[in-house]
Parts: sequence; structure tokens; C-alpha cells
Amino acid sequence: MPNTLKIVEIMVLFKFCNKPFFTSLFLCFFSQYREVVFAQPQYAVQHFTTESGLPKNSIKDLSVDSKGFMWLATEGGLARFDGRNFRVYDKRNTDTYSNQVKAIAPGIRNPHNQSRLEVAYVSFSNNERANIMNGDAVPVGDEIHIRDEKLAELRNQKLSFDFINGLPERWGRVISPDQSTMVATNFGDGEFYLCSRSSVTHYRGWEKQYEVPNFVTERLNYFTLAGRLYYLNPDRSFTHIYDNKKFSFPLQGDIVRNEHFARNKEAVKLYWNNKTAQAFLCIDNAVFELIQEPDGMLSTRLLIPYFDLYSEHIDILYHDHLNGKVFLASSTSGLFEITLPRFERIKPMGTDVEAFRGGSVSLPAPEGLAWFKAQLTQQDGVNDDIVFDQITVDGRKLAVSGDTIRLFSKQENVKLYFSTAYFGQPESLKISYSLTNSGERMSNANWQEVDAKDKDLVISYASFPTGTFTFTIRKKTGFGGGNLASKHLTIIITEPWYKNGWLYLAFGLLIPGFGFWILRYRFRKIETRNQLLELQVAARTDELRQTLLTLEASQGDLLHQFHLQSRLLTSLAHDLRSPLLAAGLVTGEVGRLIKNHDLAQASLLNRQVEDAVGMIRQSLDELLAYIKVQVYSKEVKIERVALADVIDKCFGFFEKAARINANSFQNNVPRDVTVPTNSLMLDIIIRNLADNANKFTENGTISAHWIAHETSGSLTIRDTGRGLPAAQVAWFEQIGSTSIPEKFNGLGLVIVKELAPFAMIRLNIQSRRGETQVTLHFLNRNAQSMNLE
Repeated sequence: MPNTLKIVEIMVLFKFCNKPFFTSLFLCFFSQYREVVFAQPQYAVQHFTTESGLPKNSIKDLSVDSKGFMWLATEGGLARFDGRNFRVYDKRNTDTYSNQVKAIAPGIRNPHNQSRLEVAYVSFSNNERANIMNGDAVPVGDEIHIRDEKLAELRNQKLSFDFINGLPERWGRVISPDQSTMVATNFGDGEFYLCSRSSVTHYRGWEKQYEVPNFVTERLNYFTLAGRLYYLNPDRSFTHIYDNKKFSFPLQGDIVRNEHFARNKEAVKLYWNNKTAQAFLCIDNAVFELIQEPDGMLSTRLLIPYFDLYSEHIDILYHDHLNGKVFLASSTSGLFEITLPRFERIKPMGTDVEAFRGGSVSLPAPEGLAWFKAQLTQQDGVNDDIVFDQITVDGRKLAVSGDTIRLFSKQENVKLYFSTAYFGQPESLKISYSLTNSGERMSNANWQEVDAKDKDLVISYASFPTGTFTFTIRKKTGFGGGNLASKHLTIIITEPWYKNGWLYLAFGLLIPGFGFWILRYRFRKIETRNQLLELQVAARTDELRQTLLTLEASQGDLLHQFHLQSRLLTSLAHDLRSPLLAAGLVTGEVGRLIKNHDLAQASLLNRQVEDAVGMIRQSLDELLAYIKVQVYSKEVKIERVALADVIDKCFGFFEKAARINANSFQNNVPRDVTVPTNSLMLDIIIRNLADNANKFTENGTISAHWIAHETSGSLTIRDTGRGLPAAQVAWFEQIGSTSIPEKFNGLGLVIVKELAPFAMIRLNIQSRRGETQVTLHFLNRNAQSMNLE
């Protein structure tokens, strides 16, 4: 078994890789000289259960409609899966009386994609039925009654048969010796095969076309692909019946190179989904897809190297070729989604060859070639339409017919619910919407983006003005501006009935006389009440005046305490981020070391975590103690502080966080320098400056320098980072409180500017690309305290 190659995903756009002639020419040449190299399993598995939104974990059937939605028949209802959410159709929101869905049958197949159905027939356990059409579950129409009549006509011809709705058989039926099996291609078109023990009869349009003799013992080995009938023989070969012809051929392709297949002669297990028109073979927990060649022969391609279908009770498989995913439906364990790698390694016999295969691009590899799909015209899995599900007003669902919505202007809290099938990467889903006046050009529309992280596609409006509007929601389906799928709704907003003109006229004639009498009566009552109110207002005014004087006396105190404490609390939350980040990184490394039994190194890193937690606790204790003092004091104590010690403490606080950006700290301040300031305020200011410098610097140095003056001195914090925007520098230089500029990225500078006056510090900043320095000028004040009022 060769070693698995490490493949780096590359997006390549070749203008010629989609040309049929070039691709066919290469395949004819290269197919003679390659062998598939089976690597170890390289896929991701996602498991969906009732916790993910499935109504029940027992899946009875699976189908895909023309909009790309996957439909699952469960014992708890019919579930529609769009790749992110499950929407359940049961007796709460349909006309059915049972939640147990028995099966889904093919109705009319999509002409452009054989694995999807334009119409599918749903059967419930109580014999109720529904149709799947246009991304929704709807009541059955006349077509289902026509089908029942046609089936009754066949039985009147003394034909005994039973339906085969996929393999393996999941309903526990036993086929009697005189019974035929009906293997359907499209029920809606009346195309199917009646397979007895001795012959096969083909019907199209409910009329017999031809009959071919074929003697078999097991009638549950018949299946169809693209309208052609196949039979899996006991010797693991196939019999092909189509167009009144029959021939047999052996198994070929990847499965014959499977060691278990070559060593054992036991039968392989057949999986066939007649809704998606796909068939698979399973042997030794490896899954192979049956690929239909143009001449009707089948070859096998390895799809999943290993998955235990038996223990997970997998009955149904579906391969989503567009998105490179395989879905496995279990009768007990819900739905499994396997994301396949977007490449296949092929090994040329002798020489290096560049391969372009069906719109695919190959890259040279040490043991062959790795090829993947180059999606040139559409993005991953976003080619399906957007479906309008429902509208609610104030939480109530409104009945809507078609794409026209009628509302009143006073109706509020309007929500439009949409869905779109999407099974690709979340970041590739680009959806936007707009609301324009009727007749307005779409080029003038104001498009609003929908966050791809939001699983629920819900557009909300508080209310609408009167008028007619066009609501458009669209999503990108490929590269370039023209690749868009759109859904348009017409929204008509009218005035409520009580705002009609004739009603106003009637009220205008009837109300004046009655109103005059009411006014006279009310006027006399109001005069009496006003006199009482004036006395009450005068007394209340005196009370309010006294209260206002009391509030004004304490207003200054409260504003000062609020201002100081809010800044200190902001600094508290801000300063904890860096040590917590370092502690988190070290904690993750400790787990890895313990797993590798490197206990000595794990113990060393654990002590570093303890140091970081101790620093956090020390910072909390200092700041909380200071807040308690300020509740009862209006003064900040000014004292001589050893500057170098404070800088060492603050730089050490961010030493581990600095390693992430490969930065280093340098303290060039002499040890004998002391400055008049408040030690706690200075500690907070320097820590925020160090944190801010570390964020704007990569592979650089953050240093502290002391410049002595005659009466005092200044401290400069310098970094070699990318510099600050000019707007932030200008704001920082302004004296007093000013509004913070837009897109301000740096809470630390706000804290520094606000706390500097309390620490007897005047600030200055200079910034350019490659260097930023903030200078702290310490004011020489003889006073031992600074009144904050």
C-alpha cells in the first residue's frame, strides 16, 4: 500500500479544460496507461440525528428534488434537508393524520439531472399520500389518481406484481413464485419493467413495448439506471436488458483490484436507490459506485475505502457528485454525510503525463498524478434555486398563493422565510436581498448581504409603507457577475379598510353634532378637575424643587465616581486578555505533552500557567481594592514610584503573548529613577501601551527609554511596528475628552488617555511606518495629592 500523498488544495482555471474534444482525446490515450492507487480513507464524516433536527433516527427512504433539497422519510415525519437545516413536514403543518412516512417513489425525473426528481410520491403508513414538488410537500394532484387507475388496469389483466422501491429490500416483503417485481424508472411517465422468473417485460407510457426471456431465481436483484435494466447474477456478473436486447458482462473497474473480492467468491451486496438513479456495491466494508458507460456496460469506481455499513444499519446511499459528498441513511442511526477528497491519484505506466479529465486538472505527484475538479462556471454546490417557504406577521403564518403577498400598512414584524439547497463550504454561500419600488430598475437596488453563518434564511421588516414593492433575493452560482439565481416576490401594501374615503365622509357627517354635546359636558368636568390639579401640582412642585437641590449637590460626586470606576473596570477586562491568551496556548500544549507522556515539560508549562493565573489574580486584587477606596475618597495619592520596577512588571505581564508575534521587550530605564505619580494608575497606563504595541508589531522590539530633564523627566515607549493611522494619532494628541474616531481599533489608547491626568502625566505620540513612540511627561508637583473634582 503506497503512502498517502499530502495534497494542497489549489484552484486552477484552465480555459481549455472543459473542451470536450481535448478531454476525450486525453482520456482515450491515458486510460490505457493508468492504475488507481488506493490510499487510506481521506474523508470527513458528519452525523445527523434527532439532536441535529431529524424528527426520528429511523430513515426509511431518501430522495432529491429538482431544487436540490434532500427528502428523508422517517417515522416522525417527512424531513427536508438543505445541507444546514431540517424542515419537518408532519401532521402539525400538513393535511395528514400520521407522522410515519412509509416510502418515497419516483414520479417524474429531472431531464438535466437523473439523480433528481421533478415530482416524487410520498406514502404514509395510514395510506395517505403527498407529492414533493418545487422544494415543497404539497397535496397530491390528478396524476396520482391516474397512476392508480393505470395500475388497476394492469391487475385487471391478471398480472400479479409487487413494487421494488430500492435495494436492499427494507419492508420485509416476500415475493411469491408466481409474482413479478415492478422495477420502475419513472412512475409519472408510466415507464417500468415487470420481471418474472422467466422473462422481462418493458412498459413505456403504460403500454407494453417488448418482452425478453430471462430465467432467474432471485427477482430482487433487478435494478435500473438511466432507463436500462440490469440483473446482478450469482456469479457476480451483470445481465443488461434494453431496447429488446440482452447481453451479459463481468464486473470490471476498481472492485476487481480489491483483495477481498479477488480472494473470495462470495456475492457482493447491492444498494440501489431508484429515486436518485444510483447503484453501489459493497464488499469488505468498501463501497464502489456503479458507473454506466455509453454502451450500457457498468464499471466500478471506489467511492469509500472503508465504512461499516452493517453495524450502522445503512440501507440507502446517495452520491452528490456536484459537491463531492456521500450520504448514508440508516434505519436506526440517522444520516451520515461523508465529504470525499477533491482529487484522485492515478499512476502512469512509464512516463510523466499531464491529465485533463472531464473538466479536471492533474498535478504531478511523486507516485503519479493527483487530479481534481476545476469549477469554472459555478461555485461549490450553489447552483440550486431559492425557495420561498412562508411569511409571518407578528408571529402568525399567513397563507400566500404564488409569488404575490398582500399586507396592510399597519401590520408589523413581517418575516420572510426562504430556503436554498446548499451542501458546499459555508463561506462560499453568497446571498443578498433588496426591496425596490415596483418598476424601479434593479441597478438602483440597495443590496443587503446575508451572513453565511446564519443557518436560518429569514428576512425581517418592522413594517412597510403603502405601495407596491418588488422583493428580490439572490445568490451567486458561479464566478462572474452573471451567475446568479434569483427569487422575486411582489409585495402589495394597502391601507386598512377603516381608512377608506367613504368611511371618513360618513363619520364627518354624523360625529359633529354628537361631538358638540360631548364637548360641553366634558368642558365642565375638566374645569372642576383642573382646579384640583393646580393645587396638587403646586404642592408637588415644592417637593420636586427640594429633591432637585439634593440631586444637584451629589451629581458631581456621582459623575466622578462613575467616570473613574468605568475606566478602571474597562482596564480590568482589557488587561486580562493577553495573560489569558498565553494561559490558553500553554494549556493546550500541556494536554499534548501529557498525551505524549512528556511529564517534565508538561510540569514546566503548568507552572507557567500558574504564574499567569497569579498575575491575573494580582491585577484583580489591586484594581478591586482601588475601586473600593474610590467609593469613599475623592483624591488619588501621588507618591514617588520606582519606574524601572513598574516597567519590568508590565513587560513581564505580556512576555508570553509577545511570543505569538515574535516580539521582544527591552527595559532601558535606569534602576534609580523614581517619578511622582500614582503607582496603580501608572501600572495600568504602561500595561495598555505595551499591549497596544504588541498588537501592532510583528518580529520587532518594544522598548522603554528614560529622558531626564532639570525638574522631572519623560518615559518613551517605542515599538518597531507598522504604525497607527493618522486619525488615531491626531485624536490622541487632542487635549480633553473628544469623540473617538470611526473604525478605532485600540481600546488601550482610550484607557491611557483617560487615566493619564489622574497619574500626573502629559502624553505625546509620534507614529510612522516602522516606528511608534508614546512619551509620558511626568509633572513635577510638590503636592502629595491631586483633587479629582
